[in-house]
Amino acid sequence: MKLSRIGSIAGLLIILAACAQAPTPGDIPTDKGSRAIPTASPLLPTTVPSATAGPTATPAPATALNPNGPYVLFVGEGGIWLTNPDGSAPKQLSESGFVTPYQDPHRAISSAGDSLAQIITNDSGANLVLIRLPGGETETVAHLSDRPDSSNIASQVGLAFHAITNYDNLAWQPAGGHLLAFTGAMDGPTADLYTYNTQRQEITRLTDSLAQALYPSWSPDGEYILQFGGSWVPPVGGALAGYTRADGAWAVNVSDGGVIRQPGDLKSHFQFLGWLDAGHYLYSGADEGCSTQDIRSVAVADATIVTIFKGCYYSYDAFSPVTNSVLFSSQVCDGCPLGEGTFLLLSGEATPSKIWDEISWGIDWLPEGNAFYGYPNGAISSDGQQRYDSPMPEPSGVAISQDGWAAWSDIVDQKWVVVVARAGDDPVTLQVPVGALIWDPLDGSTLLGVSGGNVYAATAPDFTPRVIGEIGGRVDRAIWVP
Repeated sequence: MKLSRIGSIAGLLIILAACAQAPTPGDIPTDKGSRAIPTASPLLPTTVPSATAGPTATPAPATALNPNGPYVLFVGEGGIWLTNPDGSAPKQLSESGFVTPYQDPHRAISSAGDSLAQIITNDSGANLVLIRLPGGETETVAHLSDRPDSSNIASQVGLAFHAITNYDNLAWQPAGGHLLAFTGAMDGPTADLYTYNTQRQEITRLTDSLAQALYPSWSPDGEYILQFGGSWVPPVGGALAGYTRADGAWAVNVSDGGVIRQPGDLKSHFQFLGWLDAGHYLYSGADEGCSTQDIRSVAVADATIVTIFKGCYYSYDAFSPVTNSVLFSSQVCDGCPLGEGTFLLLSGEATPSKIWDEISWGIDWLPEGNAFYGYPNGAISSDGQQRYDSPMPEPSGVAISQDGWAAWSDIVDQKWVVVVARAGDDPVTLQVPVGALIWDPLDGSTLLGVSGGNVYAATAPDFTPRVIGEIGGRVDRAIWVP
């Protein structure tokens, strides 16, 4: 979900904190214009059907992790766990989850699927750790920052520590690359951009700035790293929220170390949408009268700009790296050419298509389902050809299967409910309140989730839940590992 990128960062954190307080399964007691988009009747009913599938009593036998993948990675307060594609043989890789909820687990996994990067904090500060997959062997790569004195968190040490540990600052080189981009304050008072070469076991410093380096992002060919800068300008106050000044964006050519200043109005990492190809990326502009204005393409080598969509829209958007499409919300305003609704802008098209008449108050890209989720309206495939309307007023989660299934979760009568269906099939409601929903990475016919420390699996067509393994603590997210 993307929220307003420039202006009140504190507002962003308040909204996310409010979202984080929603009950989880472990907390609930048992008692665009011209192009036509298919809008067939919703896949799921508007009311939740009676429960029809309960858990089986006998746990599935535990087996070892297969040596070659793919796997499913579960992340939560109880740590990080790896399982087989069917959820079996869960193995704990770390006793703690990611240090920040903003870390995208996909960016922390190497493209080969053989390493997981993690920032660990302790009494001495923040350390960069690599975990080998699937074995779980751990290597401490670097001490990134000292821990500040609790009475002086706005000191130079405190600001660097906060920037390193509270932003999504880990990103692996794509296309089979062996470099990990990260931020650290090993050589100066602020966080700078570094890479770690896993083959040579070498750390290289790429930037040196008074701003805190944030959110490194690789070009698809692994030649450029786009990074952003943020600062905390006094008076900061007694608690640190988001950076108070967005300082801009720079691209680093990894081959020669050259640093290229990017467009001047690209100031915050919240404006970045995604990479179109090896040499171009998309971002959204902004001005005082419109918090989000225009979608623009940038040639990274010389920072030249081409406007793809012109006009204001709402601050909720997401990008698909599969089709280079953008789903975004629009409101009624003087500078908004689309009016109210949720719109899909496909690559190569100038006019977005309306997907829902209503605004989506949060938009996420779902990599495992090759779809966007527009809260609370539903999901849409990245090519706009398949729409999944929500069966619940405000679903807290959704997972889309490569086999056409959709799974939705929400709280109904103080209990978590999961509804599963696809076009042409009757919906099924699971009696087990599973969270962190994800479909298996093999054929997409088995839904996985976690509840009460157990991993459940439910397979089409009856989706009878069965215990497949045990995981300690609450789980918030799940992704595929190649």
